[in-house]
Amino acid sequence: MTNLIIITGVSRSGKTQLTKKLLNLPNSTFISGDALINGLLLTNEFNEYNKKNQSKDANYQYLESILVEIIKITSCTASTIIVDTELLVPVNYDRFKKLFDPEEFELNYYCLGQIGISVKDKLKLYQKKPELLGWMNIYSQQELHKVVTHQCELNQKIKESCQKLGYEFYDTSTQYTKVINQLKKEITAKIKLKKIPRSGGKN
Repeated sequence: MTNLIIITGVSRSGKTQLTKKLLNLPNSTFISGDALINGLLLTNEFNEYNKKNQSKDANYQYLESILVEIIKITSCTASTIIVDTELLVPVNYDRFKKLFDPEEFELNYYCLGQIGISVKDKLKLYQKKPELLGWMNIYSQQELHKVVTHQCELNQKIKESCQKLGYEFYDTSTQYTKVINQLKKEITAKIKLKKIPRSGGKN
């Protein structure tokens, strides 16, 4: 049995930080959705597709079969796979999870977001701590305001989608470190308690 841990949510919500904290799990590895997209953007076909659609949902439709196959191949050598991607928001995950045999994969879903902070306060935080910007440091102030506004709207939409589909939504806006550490503890305990033998008699 392979433990498949899906970590998703809006950019800058803590996905990568949580992933890093889980890499000490026994026999674990991780797959980056961003890395898959960045690699595909080097191809003319996907580059044109991305320019035409400009949609994460459309990108998911394109990447779904690739991501599923990578996970299934990786499961031959790792008992815990952590997938870090913005693409598996609740609606997409609802379809994605049906592509795995429950006797072979134990799926765990964690959707992170930040709805407890306004656009104004988030911009103030980035001004005070520019190191938190990450890849967004390329934007001008006007562009950053537009991106952060979009992120806040998307966070609310994803939370509502979680509520509608019955998934937990983890808000990291006000207690970022505490929430990430609690999730690490919860996931680590869950994996250790299972100790489910993998197919073929391997532990």
